[in-house]
Amino acid sequence: MIATMNKRLFTPGPLTTSLSVKEAMLKDLGSRDPDFLEIVREIREHLLALGNVSRPDHECVLMQGSGTFMIESVISSIMPRKLLVLINGAYGRRIENIARIHGIAVEVVEVAENRKITPADFSIGEDISHVAVVHCETTTGILNPIKEIGESVAAAGACYIVDAMSSFGAIPIDAGGIDFLISSANKCIEGVPGFGFTLARRVQLEAAKGRVRTLSLDLHAQWAGLERDGQFRFTPPTHALLAFRQALRELEEEGGVAGRAARYQQNHEILRRGMKDLGFEAYLAPEDQSYIITSYRYPKDFRFEEFYGRLSELGFVIYPGKLSSEECFRIGTIGRLGAGDIEDLLRAIRTLEVFDLFERRGREAYFGESVSILEHSLQAAWFAKEAGAEPHLVIAALLHDIGHLLHGLPEDVAEHDLDGKHEVIGESWLRSRFGSEVSEPVRLHVDAKRYLCSIEPAYLAELSPSSVQSLKLQGGPFSAEEARDFEQNPHFQNAVALRRWDDRAKSTELIVPDLRSYQEALSDFFIGKPRGSGDGTTRGRTPPLPDNAKRKE
Repeated sequence: MIATMNKRLFTPGPLTTSLSVKEAMLKDLGSRDPDFLEIVREIREHLLALGNVSRPDHECVLMQGSGTFMIESVISSIMPRKLLVLINGAYGRRIENIARIHGIAVEVVEVAENRKITPADFSIGEDISHVAVVHCETTTGILNPIKEIGESVAAAGACYIVDAMSSFGAIPIDAGGIDFLISSANKCIEGVPGFGFTLARRVQLEAAKGRVRTLSLDLHAQWAGLERDGQFRFTPPTHALLAFRQALRELEEEGGVAGRAARYQQNHEILRRGMKDLGFEAYLAPEDQSYIITSYRYPKDFRFEEFYGRLSELGFVIYPGKLSSEECFRIGTIGRLGAGDIEDLLRAIRTLEVFDLFERRGREAYFGESVSILEHSLQAAWFAKEAGAEPHLVIAALLHDIGHLLHGLPEDVAEHDLDGKHEVIGESWLRSRFGSEVSEPVRLHVDAKRYLCSIEPAYLAELSPSSVQSLKLQGGPFSAEEARDFEQNPHFQNAVALRRWDDRAKSTELIVPDLRSYQEALSDFFIGKPRGSGDGTTRGRTPPLPDNAKRKE
């Protein structure tokens, strides 16, 4: 049951983590215990190596709190003069706000949220001492060219700050050209929330002494304490650090940054193709899009809260948008997720299409009958379930008239001597989403009526006037030869069973479960037991890598 397992997080963080990362927290260590201090030392050295830097030129400083705490620690601790903030999203504006709250002089260069920042967009005056930019701006998923920007900052003699919160660990970065690279535990390294870190050029870190504006976020004092005795100045997030050490080990097992990048790239490509097939439009141009997180524009009449809620009920958590000018939502492709998880999410979104169709047109009258299309469909599914039908046949009964919701013809179409071919339209739509076990009985359920009329005289006599009228348009009863041919179809029996439930499902008094009660059944048929690795119930540490990726031996 979905309700009993961890939801999969398609967000920019916190992320889905492996079972072994979770298990690493099932241990208590004192903040001054030698084993714990060794773990802290190991983490600091490992992070420097991930940034392609080392001591003594660079240092790694850990700070309790979220990634934003780490950014505020850097901004509030090192600034002597004016800060230039390069902005193309909400997280760049957050850096600006932090600086202003601390009374730091700020200059802002802001470009459109769907455009990368380039060196041509800004100039660095003599009054600017520091320049800050977000690498992967998760407002949209755009990736700013930090190497080129860094070259301009260095040429101006300014200090360079890069918010690499959502990129470090999954996008190769050479921190040698960056004075302060900032990230956190619960992003692409796939740890849990609890602390952030900066890879700092030592000379810039030493220069920060005495510039502090806070007590608990004093970056220089935190570094000095770690250097002196390996301890945090205040209570450290011991369990988060234990989890992070395990996450670092799993990153190496996956092939380091390159291996993780390959998995995330594959996740993104599957999502990109699938969402496009479903009719969702990405906010960014493909050449500007990172493989970390993707923003999608709201379709017409889109209700995000409802969309979000239903996906969450199915065990999938996506993310609201943060754009200033357009309504979008976001889907992340990072964390302990693999191709199967992305495919499962896409199947779940397709499930929600069913609900949307019924909500938009399901309450229309059912073509001359006294019930609506929705009431008719729910009754047919209920009869199938009561008969002990297999899950795929229950779904076929629920969706056998989906073609009526798709073709857009009026309910009195038969009175105009028109056959809407709803079974053909429905079969095509269902086959691409549910497969032939569902789509074939639906395609054949009109032929099943013609078949029953040819072999059971009493059946024809009991048809409602609307069914008799549509029978004429559908070709009338089968001939004896047509009936024999129909019996050879492998889906013959299921089609006939569906037809009988269809015929009974026209009661104005029958009370049956509502559409929402089928949400999990639809999801189970689409998804089955989760094949992805992100539900936290399997021991496997790493989802399968793409064929072109290699693990470290």
